[in-house]
Amino acid sequence: MVLSPSKQADDAGVAIYGLPKDYKGVIKTAIYDNGKEFAYHHILKDLFGIDSFFAYPYHSSERGLNENTN
Repeated sequence: MVLSPSKQADDAGVAIYGLPKDYKGVIKTAIYDNGKEFAYHHILKDLFGIDSFFAYPYHSSERGLNENTN
């Protein structure tokens, strides 16, 4: 979990892209909501080999860890 200063794609991207450096080789996939703040999700694949997926709207079970943490 990372705190982003705003919901803008640039701010969210900087926060998210700092994570894999600490967990390189451990994180294999990332599941996102369908918000525009995740517009740069393809960079995770390019830089770290992490596959990106998007949850269907109103299917919180697809993001179980996130929902349980909340």
